[in-house]
Amino acid sequence: MKNRLMIIYIFLFAVIGCGPKPDIFVKKEINFQPFKTIAIMPFNNFSGQEDAGKQVSNSFLVQLLKKPFFKVVDPGEVDRVMREERIRSSDQIDYETARKLKVQLSPILS
Repeated sequence: MKNRLMIIYIFLFAVIGCGPKPDIFVKKEINFQPFKTIAIMPFNNFSGQEDAGKQVSNSFLVQLLKKPFFKVVDPGEVDRVMREERIRSSDQIDYETARKLKVQLSPILS
């Protein structure tokens, strides 16, 4: 009985270990020149977990701050401009609204 259980465990670990791995794409020669400054817009929370959108935004912020390629706009400035433009959700941001946000953030971006 113990041997059978041990064989089942080994089989399960072997099957689980053979699962797919996430694809990671890295292009080392990419040119980041057109994107000198980045503003992180809030993420919508479809998970039902409280503050999940904010957590994802913060994760992006941390990862971008680790890279020497970008200057990241302070999230407080992004929130301020969104309040001034009366934008409550990223669902409200279309191309034209994004252009307006860029104009509002332009003094900060330079």
